[in-house]
Amino acid sequence: MRCLSIADRLVAVAAQSNETLQVHFICKAHVGHMADQIAARGHACTLLPVTPEWAGDGYLAWLGGPVDADAKLTCEAIAKAGGADLLVVDHYALDATWQRLIRSAVAHIAVIDDLPKRAHDCDILIDQNIGHTADLYDGRVPEGVPVLAGANFAPVRGAFAELRTASLARRAEVDIPQVLLVSLGGADPDDVTSAVLRALRAPLMFKEVHVVLSGIARHLDAVRSEVAHHDNVTLHIDTRDMPALMAQADLSIGAAGVTAIERCVLGLPTLMVVVADNQIETANRMAGLGAVQLLGNTAQITADSVYDALCAFMSHTPQDGVKGGGTSPLRAMSSAAATLCDGQGLDRIAPALLEIMSSDRDAQKTFEQE
Repeated sequence: MRCLSIADRLVAVAAQSNETLQVHFICKAHVGHMADQIAARGHACTLLPVTPEWAGDGYLAWLGGPVDADAKLTCEAIAKAGGADLLVVDHYALDATWQRLIRSAVAHIAVIDDLPKRAHDCDILIDQNIGHTADLYDGRVPEGVPVLAGANFAPVRGAFAELRTASLARRAEVDIPQVLLVSLGGADPDDVTSAVLRALRAPLMFKEVHVVLSGIARHLDAVRSEVAHHDNVTLHIDTRDMPALMAQADLSIGAAGVTAIERCVLGLPTLMVVVADNQIETANRMAGLGAVQLLGNTAQITADSVYDALCAFMSHTPQDGVKGGGTSPLRAMSSAAATLCDGQGLDRIAPALLEIMSSDRDAQKTFEQE
């Protein structure tokens, strides 16, 4: 989604100058690929074939084939489309080795990374992780390459920034959560969502509970079964309304991925679940700053542990009996979260990418590889 957000913003900024910028995505044909969503936003998309029974080590398992074969297919796709001024690379399996293989096919390379453990052959790097700084990439990118690091460079959709002021103002008056949002990654392969729903028992009561899942989630039927036991729970499948859902929620149970930064923009307090190893660092940092409360990894989540964590937010005695007096745990967490990201990342990223593209541009085309 972050590549899609960048693509949309680049097209919009170019249009403001009466220029036409074309974006072409290059993706692997994995189950659950986003070709339809990309097309719906007006961008072209090429799906590269997945190598049958591919089993690479670590993140290479996600690539769907050998690095050299993937680079060759990518170069062919770029050539078929007429070349590119900029290739935006967003994949944990792709580093300097892959980037050198495709260098001759593109004018410039931008890399999106948040695991500063690999070398990159690029012209600009973007790292949206909370607490990350440019010096983490010293020696990992060519000397002089700009590194846009930290959560204020997160490519958060403009809809979140638009709702920020109203969302923060509303939260300043909320001490006890009435609306709960449950969003544990679109697929939620460990079905943490069902455990959360089983935690919603008396005397724990919310006016509204909103559950977000993807239509490809393999436990979708189990979640639907749990939802049927609750009159106050609404299931949203493949929703496009996450900004509004986050803005109206008082408390969230969510994963430590990209949506964690979106929640910060809106000051949404979160009970956080770590659903992948690459989320551990960010989750611990956010917890240390008081922006979230960690529930643990997916193997540690039970209905009872979720119930206990939710109950801690359900009582607060204002100082001197005045509404809003004192600082409730909910408001304290909201304030801490809101300081971590202002939601203006695309306003910083787009000009930097367009400047690189304009340095020697012939045909104005941008490619996104993920």
